[in-house]
Amino acid sequence: VNTSLRRSEATLRAIHDIIADSELKFEDKLNRLLLEGCRFFEMEVSAVANIAGQNSDFICRTGTVAMDNLSGLADRLGREIATTHQPVAISNLENYCFRSGVQPTEGFTGSAMATDYQVDDATAGYILFASTRPASRILTDVDIDILQLMAQWLGGEIERNEINQRAQEHQAQLAHVSRLNTMGEMATGIAHELNQPLTAILNYSAGSLRLLQKRGNEDGELQAAIVNIGNDARRAAGIIKNLREFMKRGEHKHERFELRKSIESALELLRPRLIQSEIDVRFSCTEDVADIVADRVQIEQVLVNLLVNAIDAVRTINDKARTIDIDVTRSESGNVAVAVSDNGHGLPDNVIEHLFDPFFTTKSEGMGMGLSISRTIVESHGGTIEYLINEMQQPSFRFTLPVT
Repeated sequence: VNTSLRRSEATLRAIHDIIADSELKFEDKLNRLLLEGCRFFEMEVSAVANIAGQNSDFICRTGTVAMDNLSGLADRLGREIATTHQPVAISNLENYCFRSGVQPTEGFTGSAMATDYQVDDATAGYILFASTRPASRILTDVDIDILQLMAQWLGGEIERNEINQRAQEHQAQLAHVSRLNTMGEMATGIAHELNQPLTAILNYSAGSLRLLQKRGNEDGELQAAIVNIGNDARRAAGIIKNLREFMKRGEHKHERFELRKSIESALELLRPRLIQSEIDVRFSCTEDVADIVADRVQIEQVLVNLLVNAIDAVRTINDKARTIDIDVTRSESGNVAVAVSDNGHGLPDNVIEHLFDPFFTTKSEGMGMGLSISRTIVESHGGTIEYLINEMQQPSFRFTLPVT
């Protein structure tokens, strides 16, 4: 008993020294903790496994021997803990009958002990120790207590790291939003300043055309060039006007408007990017869709966000024509449904589940707010938005809006 107490005290002291060492990183602490556990429990292998079902991934693994079936053992021990809601200490695996339904014929030999560790009051994974031979001594309650102490530290450390990471991300998001706000104010000022030279260009072109006509100059090419200057200046002024309305702050303004014209306005705003990337846009609208009642500027913002994503998805395609389809129909419930599809490669599953999360982006220069804002706008209008693969096997964003 005295020998056992001395061993336990030495191990607890070693665990304390490892945990309290401020110069060690989390990974180094965990590795040393597992090695100390192997020494104390007289086991050959130790590991920290994720939740059962992901047993091929180990957060950390140490040991003096190779145990080929450690992943399978981690899965079985995890299921046993989930069934019994207790730590597991097995002196001889060949004689142990798993209550989770796995029989000894599974082929496990040696000894093992494991318990779960929790993050945010939920089981996040398991810490386990195993040996290829049966235990050389009886595994006692003291062993279980020390194992659970390790698990408590591990869960608490992971939880603290996640809290610190979320705090850092929050700070970065606040700084990002501040920069975006500054950029928005600058863009508004730039749009205002550009209006003055554009107005001057329009006046000069109109004056030049009148002067040519007054002097009887019949140079058709020169007159056509001046007309084109005026037309392009008007188009630039229209784009700036749309930008200013797009960035304008204010309360929601619900009005009745024609959805087709809003889509055309969004396309006009993005026309330079569409032309530069050589993208063909196909637009179809069923006859029974005419006007809707909503905030026109906000709906145009959703359309621009979805179109920008579609442009980014197809502009790198080189083996086929780049196309974007915009389809406006009636949904099954009678609402207006707008689908923006492209012939890109789609998105992987691990990206799809985070698509609408704020500040989540797959683009090197992306802000990660477009889809999050779009969902907020659509849902505030009583609609829904989703990512799906349409009947043409194309990736598509589809949102619905009530008719009134």
